[in-house]
Amino acid sequence: MHQRNTYLLEQASALLDELDIGEAAQPEHHSCELLGTGIEGLLRGELRQRWNEWPPESTTDGSTVYLCFRSARHTISVIGLTHIDFTSNTFPFRVELTRSTPQEWTATVFIGQVDKVTGGPPRLTGAVIIPEHSDAAGQVEATLLAGRHQTPIDWTLAMTLTLKSRDTPSRHVVEQRVRNRIVEYLELASSFEAQLEYQRNAPIAYVPSELINQWEDWVHTDPRTVDWYPDVYSSDEIAAMKRFHAAWEATADSIPNPLPPIEQVQLLPEWNNLRRAAEQALSVFLIRGTMSNDHVELIDRPDIHEALHSSSNPATKPLLLLDIDGVLSPFGGGPPPGFKRETVGSYEVIWSPQHRDWLLQLSQSFQLVWATTWEHSANEAMSPILQLGQLSVIEFDRGTGDTWKLPSVQEFVGNRPAAWIDDDLYLDAHEWARQRDAPTLLIRTSSSVGLTKAHVDQLQTFADHSRSTRPTP
Repeated sequence: MHQRNTYLLEQASALLDELDIGEAAQPEHHSCELLGTGIEGLLRGELRQRWNEWPPESTTDGSTVYLCFRSARHTISVIGLTHIDFTSNTFPFRVELTRSTPQEWTATVFIGQVDKVTGGPPRLTGAVIIPEHSDAAGQVEATLLAGRHQTPIDWTLAMTLTLKSRDTPSRHVVEQRVRNRIVEYLELASSFEAQLEYQRNAPIAYVPSELINQWEDWVHTDPRTVDWYPDVYSSDEIAAMKRFHAAWEATADSIPNPLPPIEQVQLLPEWNNLRRAAEQALSVFLIRGTMSNDHVELIDRPDIHEALHSSSNPATKPLLLLDIDGVLSPFGGGPPPGFKRETVGSYEVIWSPQHRDWLLQLSQSFQLVWATTWEHSANEAMSPILQLGQLSVIEFDRGTGDTWKLPSVQEFVGNRPAAWIDDDLYLDAHEWARQRDAPTLLIRTSSSVGLTKAHVDQLQTFADHSRSTRPTP
């Protein structure tokens, strides 16, 4: 129930608030990615039980979302491909999530190109879904490219399910649930016996692949480069996650592909290194155990609470360093839906009214700074149209590292807490961020997508939880 609310209903509700009818979100949108995870769980669970044509010996193994948009006033439509039986074979799905009441939703599940002999899901190789623009009435259009053939998708109704929504939990409670899932993962990864038992109880599952992939289910971003919730994770737990992630990454990069069965993979020294790293991380998490799935639990972090809540420690806003090209003005493939192309003085700019609203919201928590090759031209061209006023500007001398802006940024931010959003951030920038004493958040955007609501939420969370420090003269 908790996972269904987090991955399906909360995300669909957020997209209903964000999108107009007929408007699509990018597949990389945080809510669309989480919907893909939730839908795969729906297919693996309820569909296998309720659709008579589902082959009883088969299971699903991950979904990819290609089209995610608001098709009606109360409906979010999601189209994608789901892997079947831990192979490269996939089948198309379409799920309509319709909110009937604040607490009740209907999930309508369709399967595309059903097998004409068995009536069950197809097993397509090398298939890709080509999203098409919806029409004004919000009708879904998508075609299937398999091999050299592009054909319309023939949808078959497989299941209709009523989903009951709990009251939407706070982000704090959601993070506590994620922490609990991390503990469960570490329990499995740290025990060879538990892995073998899991394989015996679920023979259709491929446990080695699941153990590699499941870490990313709960830790979507490298924990070494993000600011974790200090009121949910202790400082020791954050450090333990960073150490385990490094071990997980090393294992994933070095083990054979495809992976051998669990009995053989456990003989590999790399797998034993992963087990030991999980065991060490788990020992840290078990000091506090699991947290409530339903209500907020605060942990004793005097260093954080004093900085966040003490009236004797006046706040200084953290810096938010803003790039333009690839962040506020996406490029490559033309302007995305919702963007405008306008001429301001001698400048032609691509901008989004949604970005204007988000930046005005973020300006309540951050001191906004231009960190763009436009330099002072940003105040002439972008600030007026975004209603930002005149912002501070970082003047750049081209550096020699991969992240060439880094030397100028280092000099500008000093010891201030800072968030930096850019489409051109590399390992040297992340290493600098990791070593700073002041809270630091780096967000690398997709240059063709730019700033998203998920990024704004991440920035707001960082601002809420970063300790305020005064700049060093």
